[in-house]
Amino acid sequence: MGGFSVNRADARDVARSIRYASERLAAPSTALWIFPQGEIVPPDKRPLTFLPGAAHILRRTTACIAVPTAIRYEFHDQPRPEVFLDFGPGELIRGAEVHDITALTCHLQARLTERMDALRDAVWERRPEGFSLALRGQPSISDRYAAVVARLTGKRAA
Repeated sequence: MGGFSVNRADARDVARSIRYASERLAAPSTALWIFPQGEIVPPDKRPLTFLPGAAHILRRTTACIAVPTAIRYEFHDQPRPEVFLDFGPGELIRGAEVHDITALTCHLQARLTERMDALRDAVWERRPEGFSLALRGQPSISDRYAAVVARLTGKRAA
């Protein structure tokens, strides 16, 4: 596991990074996590705006499965955030079939927008179906208080 950044101000560095990422994806059982917006933006900012790097990487691969992944941090009524992930269905992209970088970039934007909107709606509506707990943190003070109230009164705190 590792990471690398791209210096977008240097065209040679951009080309090297695209080549490097494509070479990594040529190895079996390799995954690459790409942040195609090129900057950190609020999760509900629309429209999503991708840079073309992801499409260029996909064009250089023999075949790759692209999985749109939405990430959302929510605090709800807690002092610590919960992290929600939504992995959309994978889509096989064959590099030889990519002829229009702009069209592929727009397609990837649309797929991720769909996943991000669905995740936002599920989290805001507090629909737990479809989510699995991956990691449990320590209970907050409010969680401890609610547990004490429940134990003393025999019912949940409001």
